[in-house]
Amino acid sequence: MNSIKNEIHALHGKKVHLEKQRTHPGDERFYNTVVGVIEQVFPDMFVVLRTDIDSPYATPQRTCYTYADILIGDYSLDVM
Repeated sequence: MNSIKNEIHALHGKKVHLEKQRTHPGDERFYNTVVGVIEQVFPDMFVVLRTDIDSPYATPQRTCYTYADILIGDYSLDVM
């Protein structure tokens, strides 16, 4: 777990692509693929400021992920 935390801490401020690996029919499609910048890093989770929403009227969107989401493979994380 510490290696995942250290890796994500090193990516603070970098643009990343997160994709949900395990989807279910009732899942919200809004969270299946996210492109954004790792804005904040906390001891139990990290926050991504989304850059993939193109509407000029949209307010900034943020999504939160736990390190376990990456560790157990629910989401894949790639640096852009």
